[in-house]
Amino acid sequence: MHGHDIAADIVDGPAQRARAAAAGVWARVRPVVDVALAAVDVVAVVYVMRGVSMHHRLDDDRRPARPPPAR
Repeated sequence: MHGHDIAADIVDGPAQRARAAAAGVWARVRPVVDVALAAVDVVAVVYVMRGVSMHHRLDDDRRPARPPPAR
């Protein structure tokens, strides 16, 4: 039983240090990740909106010209 405790300590020690290191890295990286994800969202919205406006312009070009309004 005593041998099992030593093996557990050998595994748990580095695992605890790795968890602490990961928490420190994530604390520094998280704001950068948040900004990057926000930038991706903005690019996606702009891309979609440009596509929508482009389709509207193409649709207008395909329509026959309207006669001028009667006076």
